[in-house]
Amino acid sequence: MLHPQSQTINILPPSLPPSPSPLPVCIAHFPSSVLELSEDEIKDWISPPDLIIGKTVIISSRKFFVYDCDQFTRYYYKEKLNMEQPQSISVERPPPQPVKPPLPPYNGFGSLEDSKQSCFSLIPQPPKKDFIKMLENDGKILRYSATLNSSNPIDENRRFILSFWLSDDSISIYEPPQRNSGIRGGQFLERTRVSKPNSTAEEPIYYAPKDFRIGETIEAFKHQFVITGADQLVLKYMKERPDEFPDEVVASFESSSDEKELQP
Repeated sequence: MLHPQSQTINILPPSLPPSPSPLPVCIAHFPSSVLELSEDEIKDWISPPDLIIGKTVIISSRKFFVYDCDQFTRYYYKEKLNMEQPQSISVERPPPQPVKPPLPPYNGFGSLEDSKQSCFSLIPQPPKKDFIKMLENDGKILRYSATLNSSNPIDENRRFILSFWLSDDSISIYEPPQRNSGIRGGQFLERTRVSKPNSTAEEPIYYAPKDFRIGETIEAFKHQFVITGADQLVLKYMKERPDEFPDEVVASFESSSDEKELQP
């Protein structure tokens, strides 16, 4: 606030909370220009022409930007000084963007969803599930036969059954036992959602039924499985959804599908 008669200035915040005690107010003269120390008396104080909207004044070594004034001040400048105050300038800053903490690399323990929840709060919450999808696809399982893509000669004759659960897009892998193979077989991977190798922990991309095709490679925790066939339930599922599965994909499964349902 500038007092024209005395050319003194006092500075207060624009809004203050209620206080039972009076606030100290400093009213003083301030020079319009900052010079070196001198014994000469300063007579050039900050005056109304220095406080024009858009200008910056230096008061006590601090810069103050004039961005608005009240209606009385505009009237005073127009009637007394024959000066027009410009339009007010917006000085509101946009709200800061929320800081998204980076997620640590997946350590392989538990599911990816459970590991992510432990990074968001001290008390992890269970990941949200699509209950409608779970109810509509309860008990619906797509099973595929696959081989292990490995350079180890021992893995050449190993066979696997990949089960895809439509209720939550989870995958389980089972290895049927083979006589005189030296491998006992059994559960290779418990039921869990498997993300694609090119996805990240922040935005995981999980395998879907459209990714399972003859000759395609499904990578599950650094193990690569090549799809070789499927049971009749998979064929029925694909034929009911021609928009997702082209005719050539269905034909490739028909030529290599098993007549009997694959059982883990």
